[in-house]
Amino acid sequence: MKQYKLIKSFRELKQEYPYQVTKNGDVYLNTEKRLIKYDFKSKSDKVIIDENIYWFTILGQQLIYQKKRGENLLFLNKDKIIGHFYLNKSLKFNNKLLFDRKNISKGEYETVLLYDDLSLVPIDLNYFPDKIISETSYISIALNTLFLYKFNNQLIWQHSFSDLLEGEEVQQHGEIIIHKGILYVYLADKKNNKNTATIAIDVETGEIKNKYKGFA
Repeated sequence: MKQYKLIKSFRELKQEYPYQVTKNGDVYLNTEKRLIKYDFKSKSDKVIIDENIYWFTILGQQLIYQKKRGENLLFLNKDKIIGHFYLNKSLKFNNKLLFDRKNISKGEYETVLLYDDLSLVPIDLNYFPDKIISETSYISIALNTLFLYKFNNQLIWQHSFSDLLEGEEVQQHGEIIIHKGILYVYLADKKNNKNTATIAIDVETGEIKNKYKGFA
């Protein structure tokens, strides 16, 4: 019966933000009807939120969720944070959550950091990050160009896709990977499916270390 319930829960998973796995091995399943916590060790599950929610994440020891996109931040057993938050495009790093909110008084969007103590701090960024490198720097992709910025908006280096790979319409695909100080980005020419390459770039200096042609 327990196995049947687990299979049924997986079949009911939402297409967007369906699950998260915690460091201790718990799995949170976001189905069309409820949010479930499943413990693989004991093979038992528990209903955490008995209703349909839009989005959720685990920050530190706290579960954060939204009923609808652009609404309040809700927490288990804590007061909510009222506002217009957009967490569907968010980045989590070192027990911080980076996302956008709409500042109604200013009539514009701004980026904010939510810490694990649930304090909320606005942060002024030129672009929303595509990849957090460290506590001080991040990667952003805009205008078919790869940028490395410090969080104080200092530009460290940049490379346009057309400089990294010659082609008619070069685009970035997949995730950016960082390994031992080297950034790997996969580029492909939309007009020529044989013209592809993974580019290896030194994160600190922006120096191109290698081009692996034809390798994704």
